[in-house]
Amino acid sequence: MPVIHFIRLRGPWQLAPASEPTQTRSATMPSTWAQGGFVGFRGTMRHTRRFGAPTGIEPGDRLMLCATGLVGTGSATLNGAVLGDIGEGGFRFDITACVEPRNSLTIELTHDDDLGGLPGEVRLEVERD
Repeated sequence: MPVIHFIRLRGPWQLAPASEPTQTRSATMPSTWAQGGFVGFRGTMRHTRRFGAPTGIEPGDRLMLCATGLVGTGSATLNGAVLGDIGEGGFRFDITACVEPRNSLTIELTHDDDLGGLPGEVRLEVERD
């Protein structure tokens, strides 16, 4: 299916070490952990972003959540539902059935230095036949 529209999820994102969830910082993506204010961090980081459902979706359209340039491995959840495991480089999930009017996306990544994070793009893609 061809992509007819995409929405970049640049920010604001909330970053917090999984071991210290109260140490939250706001960041705009794309960004590494060091660029987001966590210089020297290694371990597991939670990246959380809220967004509204795109308008203009027609019956038969597919809504995809995509990321490129990820550094780290982990998982992604949308509104508390696990989308799947993610690896170095990126991911692509069909979220058509689970998107709500207001959404909370969490990407949890583990990496061994502060160059981990989302230095690529995270976006929603609307696909139509």
